Amino acid sequence: MPGFIGQSIQPYKATRFLTGSGVYVADIRLPNMAHAALVRSTHAHARIRGIDTSQALQLDGVLTVLTGEDIKGRISPFPESFEIHPTPWLEYVKPVLKGPHPTALAQGKVHYVGEPVAIVVAEDLYKAEDVVDAIAVDYEALPVVVDPEESLKPGATLIRGETARSCLLLAVQANGATILTVEGLASLAGGPQTLHPIQEGFLEKHGFQCGFCTPGFLMTIHELLNENSSPSKEDIRERLSGNLCRCTGYQNIVAAVLWAAERLRHLKGKRN
Repeated sequence: MPGFIGQSIQPYKATRFLTGSGVYVADIRLPNMAHAALVRSTHAHARIRGIDTSQALQLDGVLTVLTGEDIKGRISPFPESFEIHPTPWLEYVKPVLKGPHPTALAQGKVHYVGEPVAIVVAEDLYKAEDVVDAIAVDYEALPVVVDPEESLKPGATLIRGETARSCLLLAVQANGATILTVEGLASLAGGPQTLHPIQEGFLEKHGFQCGFCTPGFLMTIHELLNENSSPSKEDIRERLSGNLCRCTGYQNIVAAVLWAAERLRHLKGKRN
């Protein structure tokens, strides 16, 4: 490039930094401006049982305190990288590209130390930071996997309780997460020789497919039944819409899920 290669280039707008005139976000002051501070998770993996903000809201200078439940339905989850691609391209591949969408504030669970759990908005930054300590978060600690080799063992793919496709997931995205694969599903039912009710349902209703597609169906259904113990046929079809393979009868797969849901409810009733 003539004029650039081998030449000393004057830094763009460097004078302001050399004279101490640089302006950063923390330097900006606007009329009626409020300040925020975050309450962050102290756990790598935990269920959020509750967040008590009552004491914080009574302190002088506090404008509001918001949690993940407060912003649910009001602030959308962060998009995955593939969602920035052109819409025509997405129409063909988006059902396949299903993965966890992080939210601005944790909802239900935290997945790493430092994940934002709540936000304090106050009249000035110092008040906001002080109020963070007045917010009580009740956590139920959950197992974590910090060794990549341990994460590959059976029973050790659900990531953070959500289905994920390994071909679209970077290893760093699973850092600190509990990983459940189809090989470990039976361990939830008692051992490697014991089929999980979902696996039993696929046998009972002839819903199983090839060894390539079946694991994806099983783990997707496991996620669904953890969220909804009595799904309707419409709920099942909606959740399975991301699994495109239909080598066997689609109706048999739906029937297998309904069978498994009833079986799991029965087993839960016996335990209680």
